[in-house]
Amino acid sequence: MDLTADPCDDFYQYACGGFIAKHASTDPWDSVFNIQLSNDSMNQNIKKMLLGDSYEEELRKARDEFADCIFNRNLTDKVTLSTFNEIMKECTFTMMYMFEWELASAYVKQNPHEESIEAVRNMIDAIKFEFWKIVTNSGWMDDTSLNETFKKVQNLILILGYPPWFLTASRRPSVAVLRQQSPFLIGATYFTYANLIFFPLLTMSPPFYNLGLDVLDYGAIGAIIGHELTHMFVTYDIDANGNRIRIWPSFVIKLYDDKTDCIRVQYLEAFEKFLSFWEGESHKIGKNKKMEENVADFAGLKAAFYAYKQLNGPKRKLVDFENYSTEQLFFVSNAHLMCSRETMEFMKSLILRTNHSPFRYRVNLPMANFDEFARAWGCTLGTKMNPHKKCVVW
Repeated sequence: MDLTADPCDDFYQYACGGFIAKHASTDPWDSVFNIQLSNDSMNQNIKKMLLGDSYEEELRKARDEFADCIFNRNLTDKVTLSTFNEIMKECTFTMMYMFEWELASAYVKQNPHEESIEAVRNMIDAIKFEFWKIVTNSGWMDDTSLNETFKKVQNLILILGYPPWFLTASRRPSVAVLRQQSPFLIGATYFTYANLIFFPLLTMSPPFYNLGLDVLDYGAIGAIIGHELTHMFVTYDIDANGNRIRIWPSFVIKLYDDKTDCIRVQYLEAFEKFLSFWEGESHKIGKNKKMEENVADFAGLKAAFYAYKQLNGPKRKLVDFENYSTEQLFFVSNAHLMCSRETMEFMKSLILRTNHSPFRYRVNLPMANFDEFARAWGCTLGTKMNPHKKCVVW
């Protein structure tokens, strides 16, 4: 954290300034992300499997290839411990690519994470319920759009951690299936036509989950859950059975577009200001740039927050953060998940070439438009994190 920063001026700097300083670099493309920690933890576990005694034929092959990767290379310089660790890391990653099915299957059999999966399933139910309350109370969706959307909520399929057949299948699945449902993936995904959300096993560990307090989990993976649920709710041109058909009347779609246009304007203004560092770059932002990911960040944060507020039981304090309220910890956890040192060039690439926004904007803009954030941090109306005009979809 950067306690010299004002949380009401730039919350991302306040929550992530320490992470940014710790990972300073002069390389214009060398970005570092806190979410990589889950991948690093998984890599350590896979490395232990590759170094252990594996009796399964598939793992023996992986171990042999792993040994070849480490020792059968021409090294001209003296190998230091640091160099050897980098070689081990590189070879572990290579094995995860070459033997992804074998390693993934063995890993989930040894580490089924059943308790974490069940706990996350309960979180999803709680956030889904709260999300539906927010939607129905918003007042701008008619009965038809609500009824058709509710069918999607009822038919939603969840795959948590890994597909169940990972524990029983003896044959390698297709590459396409493995790439979409591997437990080694970092991010959750909503599959539109299947009405299915997949949360890989990596999202069942820090910095996403198992952070020690419920409020921290809801701020991190809870907001991710809300994000993916939003994709389901706003996909108004696909019905509950995966058919391409509009389930919202035209006037409801117009209301939705008007509300999300407020978000579009905020992001485009922020992007144009950022791109002004490069002459002639700001005009490259498409005025029709898709905003679904940003809308999902807005709505997901709100749903997770209100779902947490419905939890019963004592609200425990976090060591060294005793002076922070539970509401403040929720927002710190949400920002901490997205802490990164994104270089200027990387941020420009995200803005111009993808539908995702740089993490600084994914933290600051949704929070600045959420009254509960301003209330938690005592931000005066008119400050950057509590502007007079706010965008609200639901």
